[in-house]
Amino acid sequence: MPRIIVRRPSSNLWAIVQWKGVEGSQFLTALRSAMTEWLQTPQGQEAWRTPDLKFTLSDLYVYHPRGTVDANGLLGALWRKGIRELEIDVGLGIEDWYDSDLREG
Repeated sequence: MPRIIVRRPSSNLWAIVQWKGVEGSQFLTALRSAMTEWLQTPQGQEAWRTPDLKFTLSDLYVYHPRGTVDANGLLGALWRKGIRELEIDVGLGIEDWYDSDLREG
């Protein structure tokens, strides 16, 4: 299952995005295509109440449904673009101890 970490440059907010289907190098293009398709539906337009603003990963996190694929819904648009089992985990805070010694003392 491919996985990427996306961070918001202006804060410590980050997301881990995992999916099945398209290759990692094709993921963002497929995701943008699926979102463009879905945002033209009544369901998508309801989610995107202010069309002059961006629809971001944070918005997708809120509106991403779990469960059965509805051909006319967001999951249907994702499936048509080759994105399956999309998971988004959002967090806050970045620690700087990746290379730190984890032994006591």
